[in-house]
Amino acid sequence: MRRLAAAFVGRVAFVTLAAATACGGRGASATSPRVLATPGRVSYEIAFDPSAGELRGLARFPPGSPLAVAPDESMLDWLDDVAVVAPTGAPAVARGKDGWTLPPVCAARGCDVSYRVHLREACRRIGQVDTASVEHEEVLEAPPSSWLLAPEGAAGTTRLSFVVKAPPGWSFVTGVYRAPSGGAELALEDLDISEEAEA
Repeated sequence: MRRLAAAFVGRVAFVTLAAATACGGRGASATSPRVLATPGRVSYEIAFDPSAGELRGLARFPPGSPLAVAPDESMLDWLDDVAVVAPTGAPAVARGKDGWTLPPVCAARGCDVSYRVHLREACRRIGQVDTASVEHEEVLEAPPSSWLLAPEGAAGTTRLSFVVKAPPGWSFVTGVYRAPSGGAELALEDLDISEEAEA
């Protein structure tokens, strides 16, 4: 059985991978270096705050990216504070029923977008391993589709690269392929591979 997933594991001395990708490969750890957005690629820096049970995300969208962005639809109520932080002076991000719409400057010049994910609360309330769940009270398990603010309508080959930072006492583990430049990486078309499938 295969599942594309990731987990935040606390207060343990030894960590194994939470899951394997549909394609296999080595997983990435929280200590990978920063990755930058380039054409055809969206990069993410994710920081986990265990005291609040939240993720703070920074997404870097290159010029030409679609303006509609969203996580998995089941996580819409658990993601907020979406704002363009660069370029400065950009208009506010509009929230809609199915996600957020970035200002036109993001398509023209590219932009950096910050956001927050209430991960622990989502894990407790949703309780579905393919979206968000708590395992053994010390493991928060959620696939990347739950906490990456992804471009809607972009080409399926668009690459999504992410680095996750966890504080001492916590580890981030994932089965997503390690990116050549560090961190982890997958194609947009693979982001929703979160249901179990036969190997």
